[in-house]
Amino acid sequence: PRRRAAAEGSGGAAERLRARLRELPERLRSQTVDELVRGQVADIAGFAGPADIDARHSVADLGLDSVAAVELRGRLAARTGLDLPKTFVFDHPTPEAMAAYLLAGLLGPAAAESGHGVFDRLARLEEGVERESLDALARERVADRLRSLLDRLAGAATEAGEAPDGASVTRKIEASTTEELFDFIDNELMGT
Repeated sequence: PRRRAAAEGSGGAAERLRARLRELPERLRSQTVDELVRGQVADIAGFAGPADIDARHSVADLGLDSVAAVELRGRLAARTGLDLPKTFVFDHPTPEAMAAYLLAGLLGPAAAESGHGVFDRLARLEEGVERESLDALARERVADRLRSLLDRLAGAATEAGEAPDGASVTRKIEASTTEELFDFIDNELMGT
């Protein structure tokens, strides 16, 4: 009975969070979820509050080990009502990335993208390309420029140390036992 009440309580909290986010202006939605994530990281890592957490630093850099990462995942799942994957902290190692994922899960992918200028510009580009009547040569030139942009983005990701193929690692993690998952987090992600 106590577990059921806790589950119902967290479900109610998650619905209240969704309702609150829907009522907020777009620019405040991501800020609200960001503060939720940074607050949980701060609490687990022993910081005074969310303001002490740089959302762009990995949780490993902020002092969270594999056990703390699992606790963070559990807390965020309880507060949002989202069924977060076992690999959540690995796939989204910074509070900023976690907040974007959670916002998309709470309100849909468009909510996580809104308020970020690059996504707004991409949406306008998509609309513009769809409206235009392009001949074959023009379509090929647009495609070449988009491929060039993708190559530059992939190069920037590689330079930033991001793995080019996270999907294979994710599959490996999802097939792991809890003990293997903790060992992987400790040895590969947390650098300990």
